[in-house]
Amino acid sequence: MISDIHLKKNAADVRRLRTIVQAINAENPDLILLLGDFLGDVDDWQMQNAPAEQIAGILQELEAKHGVFAVLGNHDWWLNGEGIRDALKEVGIQVLENELISVLINKMPLNIIGLPDAGTRRNMVDFSKIPSTAIPAIVMAHDPDSFNDPELPYKHELTLCGHTHGGQVKLPLVGAVTAASDMLSPYTEGWYSQGNRKLFVTRGVGTSLVKIRYRCAPEVVMLTVSKDE
Repeated sequence: MISDIHLKKNAADVRRLRTIVQAINAENPDLILLLGDFLGDVDDWQMQNAPAEQIAGILQELEAKHGVFAVLGNHDWWLNGEGIRDALKEVGIQVLENELISVLINKMPLNIIGLPDAGTRRNMVDFSKIPSTAIPAIVMAHDPDSFNDPELPYKHELTLCGHTHGGQVKLPLVGAVTAASDMLSPYTEGWYSQGNRKLFVTRGVGTSLVKIRYRCAPEVVMLTVSKDE
């Protein structure tokens, strides 16, 4: 899982993302899931954001046995949703919105479902395209608020999200100063459960608004997933 790249076009950011790509490939993953916010800050008056084509050009080096899949985030849609979507597709990364891809892993089917971003594209959700739970599925959504949305009728076991940056800055005794999800959302980072459903929220690899993390390290997450018989 990679989320919240927020790439700027300076040499240090570009070099860092290339290093992340190399480290992920070294793990020889079955799947690589990209959870949105590829583009930089909305307030880009100094024109420092990396263009969509540059981001896709780096990410096309990702290698996974069963594919590389992506959903888009709020920053992507605020800035250039169609552009980053098309750039990723051009290099072979499948961008999912109201879509599912079924892959075979060890001869067993697994659905990968991509939801529209809850903050910018919630009205785009097409309930008819969310499949039944008969086949095990991983749900990809940028914003973890999707997990708690009573109007989203999906009951799949595993949802993976980013968006929050884990709070980005954490103070002793206080915790996360802010999380990008709804202020009332309980989902900041790590594992959460709701009945048989599980959510994992990654802190992501980048920053927005201010280029600082404190007591909230960036992360690339490697998950081992198994299905109980």
